[in-house]
Amino acid sequence: MNVQDRRRILGPVEAKPLAFPSINVAKSDDGESKEKTSSPPEFTDPTIRTSVLTNCNGSCILETPQLSLLSSIYGPKSTRSNLFESRCQINVIIKSSIFSSSELKELSSFLINVLESFVCLELYPKAGIDVFVNLNIEEVDELSWYIPYIIMSIVLGLVDAGIEISDLPGSGFNDNNVACFTKDGNEVIGIWKDKGETKGDEHFLESLEACKVQYLRIKELMSSYLLSQSDKAE
Repeated sequence: MNVQDRRRILGPVEAKPLAFPSINVAKSDDGESKEKTSSPPEFTDPTIRTSVLTNCNGSCILETPQLSLLSSIYGPKSTRSNLFESRCQINVIIKSSIFSSSELKELSSFLINVLESFVCLELYPKAGIDVFVNLNIEEVDELSWYIPYIIMSIVLGLVDAGIEISDLPGSGFNDNNVACFTKDGNEVIGIWKDKGETKGDEHFLESLEACKVQYLRIKELMSSYLLSQSDKAE
């Protein structure tokens, strides 16, 4: 019988367990761990590049010190369905190494609802648009923090693909909540609540106004970039 000396497991009587500082860690679907920041940073103007891929209809990559994400647009393309659809169908697929599949699936559904509010779907009957978002560099652990960048890249990717949209929509992040706007902030087209707290109507309105300020900043960035691209084309 294999007998072990209990003292070899517990150590000396005066021994104390080692204490290590806690680290904010997330695990991907394959169990791999990755260290992340403790709190979301402020919004940073990203560098923008469109038409970075040749095998899709439109694409846009955004980069900041904390992230790099690429959106690619495929379509409008005919669907294989035998049923006639009067409006285009949108599909969104998000790939990430630190967020779970359930979180990404929920965000995809949210983005589809947002896209359906400003993409001119009636112009593309019996067609489909596939949107792929790849989060290549992820140094922030709050999924909601990425949403303004994701929507910005998708909108610019749609423009790059020549797909008609009714406006340049966008969103803002505040207190782990996201509000999506159009029409210069006069219309809210989506609200995403992650881990943030809405402490009454006053707090919600303050958070909404902060999101609107960020949205207007993002819209200005998109407008300036598109104008610069049109000048280059001329």
